[in-house]
Amino acid sequence: MRIFVTGASGWIGSATTAELLAAGHSVLGLARSSSSAAAISAAGAEVRRGEITDLDLLRESARECDGVVNLAFRHDIAFSGDFPTAIKSDLAAIEAFGEALEGTGKPLVIANGLAGLKPGAIAYEHDDGAAGGAGESRRARSSGAFDVPQVAAAIAGYFFTYGTVSYWVAYAVAFLLLIVVEFFGTVGMGAQRWIDLGFIRLQPSEMMKFTLVMLL
Repeated sequence: MRIFVTGASGWIGSATTAELLAAGHSVLGLARSSSSAAAISAAGAEVRRGEITDLDLLRESARECDGVVNLAFRHDIAFSGDFPTAIKSDLAAIEAFGEALEGTGKPLVIANGLAGLKPGAIAYEHDDGAAGGAGESRRARSSGAFDVPQVAAAIAGYFFTYGTVSYWVAYAVAFLLLIVVEFFGTVGMGAQRWIDLGFIRLQPSEMMKFTLVMLL
């Protein structure tokens, strides 16, 4: 099979590309930079230069291949403070691939976080989204209501880089949220550890990890 892989030079993508090639498949890897193109080519895959935001290119590449593995993500903007835009871009790419592959029987594989998976259960695309389930996590991200720690990392990274707040202030906020979650937290995966604000779900324990590390 000829597989189109986005993020083919990345952490997950490079390993996936190597596995596909070792299994006898051919890989068409998306590269947005010369360094990425060189890495993909060195791995033995074919290079397709372009951006994950070029939806027409994604559809065209998907139609040319026998399947798609979407592993690209706009980390540059996600961890500079604009995580919602990165999420929307990811959703747009997945929808573009879906449009191109609909009715063809060709597989579309995407990467998803593991934090929202229910322990001991297999996650399916049609899960009903029970508390802590994968379906809930997917719908939350696609609607803009996403989980921490990704958000905490972006926010903390920005604050500590540019010095707009002190370490102690961030630590105090995280500590207060740990107290709040004991009284107003929602239950997920059998534990009361989330603060649900409607448009975002905060997990104070994860925020505390980031702030404590930065403080030390």
